[in-house]
Formats: sequence, structure tokens, C-alpha cells
Amino acid sequence: MRLLVCAAAFAVLVPATSWGQAAAPRGWAAQLVGTWRLVQFEDKENAAGIRDAAGRTVYKYGDMPLGLFIYTAEGYVSIQIANPANPKCVLKIDERDAVNLPVCTAAQREARAFTAYWGTYTVDMAAGVVVHHVKSDSGNGYAGTEQRRPFRLDGDRLVIGDGTTWTRVLERVR
Repeated sequence: MRLLVCAAAFAVLVPATSWGQAAAPRGWAAQLVGTWRLVQFEDKENAAGIRDAAGRTVYKYGDMPLGLFIYTAEGYVSIQIANPANPKCVLKIDERDAVNLPVCTAAQREARAFTAYWGTYTVDMAAGVVVHHVKSDSGNGYAGTEQRRPFRLDGDRLVIGDGTTWTRVLERVR
């Protein structure tokens, strides 16, 4: 009985943030809270710093990308980005996968452009950077990393990137 009382007191007295929950963003960082629809995703160089040989802008997710970035008041982030031209097929894992769709060929699997990850976020207001602390991802290697993203807010537009070599433009969803 004494152990039960101690456990109950511990549960009440220890704040939830000590159990691994993210801290809620405050002040200026709270302006990120909400759902943002991706309207532009462009690169002039890849993550390794290699520029396109012809200096062209690369649209990995097409010229009209699909995507949502969600920042919660509790400090969580979830990001999904897809190319609407992705092949209409499934990466069949077992017989329960959408049996009415064709199974992807090897070439279609390679062509699929989709990225998703989730975790927590913090904001370095002095540097103008949001840091995504990635807990898990869709298999692109982000899990366990910190993704530093320079950003600026312009009303209901969120611009992420350095504006020179890469840019992501999002609009707040109402």
C-alpha cells in the first residue's frame, strides 16, 4: 500500500516533460505552431553541397509538391512531402497491402519521391533557425539527427532554407 501511495505521489508531482515530452514553444517560436501546406520545394544543390552541373533549379517533388509541416504547441513536428507524380502502385510487403493497385516495379520504387519524419523541435531565435530533433522517419536516414533549418515568417507564409541554394515555401492552413 505504501508503494502505491508513493507511486501516485510521484506521478502527480513529477512534471510530464521529465517523461520525454517536448517543451511547449514560447514567444516568437509559438508563431510556428500550426499546419503548413508546402507550395514550393527547390534546390540548387543537394545535401552534400553538390550543385546541379548546369546550374538549374531542381524540383525533386515536382513543380507542385504535396506536403504538410505540422508544428504543435507541445513542441512536436511532423513533416510529409511527396511528388504528386509518384507512380500509382504499392510497395507490397504482404497480402494485406492495397490489392487493387499494381505492385511497384524496381524503376517505380526508385522514382518515388516521398519523405516523412517526426520528432520535436526547438527554435534558436537569435540564429533564426528551427531545429527538428528527428525521432523516426520514412527510411531516408533522418532518424536520430538534428535538422537545423533557417527560416523566416512573413504573415501566413513560412520560408525555410537559405534562399540561395535551397528553399521551401509553405502557407498556413486555416
